[in-house]
Amino acid sequence: MLDAIMDAKTTFWNDHRLNELFPFHLVLDKNLKIKKVGPSIKKILDLNIDHLFFEYFEISRPNNVTSFSDILKHKESLFLFNSLQKSQFKFRGQMYFDQQENYLFFLGSPLLRSFNELNDSNITLNDFAVHDNTSHFLFALQMQEIALNDTKVLSKKIKDHNDYLESTNEYLDLMVYRMTHDLRAPALNVGNMLGMLKQSLMLEEDSDEQKIFKYAESSTNKLLDTITSFIELAKFKKSKNASPITCNLTENFEHVENLLNHDILNHNVIINKDFRKANNIYCVKEDLISILQNLLSNSIKYKSNDRILVVDITSSIKENDVHIKYTDNGVGIDLATHKNKLFSIFSRFHSDTKIEGTGIGLYLVKQLIDRYNGTITVESQINKGTSFFITLPKGNK
Repeated sequence: MLDAIMDAKTTFWNDHRLNELFPFHLVLDKNLKIKKVGPSIKKILDLNIDHLFFEYFEISRPNNVTSFSDILKHKESLFLFNSLQKSQFKFRGQMYFDQQENYLFFLGSPLLRSFNELNDSNITLNDFAVHDNTSHFLFALQMQEIALNDTKVLSKKIKDHNDYLESTNEYLDLMVYRMTHDLRAPALNVGNMLGMLKQSLMLEEDSDEQKIFKYAESSTNKLLDTITSFIELAKFKKSKNASPITCNLTENFEHVENLLNHDILNHNVIINKDFRKANNIYCVKEDLISILQNLLSNSIKYKSNDRILVVDITSSIKENDVHIKYTDNGVGIDLATHKNKLFSIFSRFHSDTKIEGTGIGLYLVKQLIDRYNGTITVESQINKGTSFFITLPKGNK
């Protein structure tokens, strides 16, 4: 816009050329008194020469512009101002200061949002400046081509970066899976050898040697728990591409009971289950087993020493979801302290170091349930027990 002014300029007092290029122009002196008014703006407003600009207009953009120096500070900005004579008229454009002539030029046009606003005034399309639209069209095409090329380059960079992240994640998943499986067998062997060695030595109760063996056994069990948890995480990653099917809740819970049979019998756990109202869930079988196994193993792990562990699990249907209620009478969780990190990875909620745990179980349960857009909520009381309320999509009958 300003280049057009300079091209037109013998001086800015070239009325014909200025009126042709910018029919809505204003010329102001340093005191912001009006010196010239463009022909088209005269059709809209009644402006008097040598009257102050701010008698007729209020600048709304940039903010807090009230003087000549303020205008110069924002000479690169787009100016918006309102007419105080006719409030419906707003103008937009740029302010240009000619140091040779010592005049300030507003170069712009009315801010119209529809042809109705044009019809309400005394102006027509002929009152607007007619510029060469061919150059604008070619420029627009050029900018479009540049934008398309930039988009292609950016898309390729994003794809290359995503491919790199995907291959890196696959490599890390494979490493975790291999490491945990390779570590599990030696850890099991160490645990078995400790047990056999302890039996063969026939250590006295409460002797220093027996205490050392107990510590070694506890450390080995913790290592095995950690390895098992990482294996579960690796399975969770690998199962994301598996296809869900209709899973039988009774069959899969009985499978979990068989997996944990030694612990169930060892701790005399009482399990009451009733899946008659809803027995089918639509999910990946391994995911359902992992959810149920983590809940039951947590109940056994955090059972109360003052009573026999009782677990109740029931199911029902509401609309398209299966609602599972899982309750135990274990030591409970202090929700006031731990509610916000209940499903965070590696979070533990009991200070008793004798209770083995990795802090992965509930995190994994939540991740698996989220995979099916399900929900899980918790109610718990210290020394009374914990209840989990789970929703999962129902399967076909």
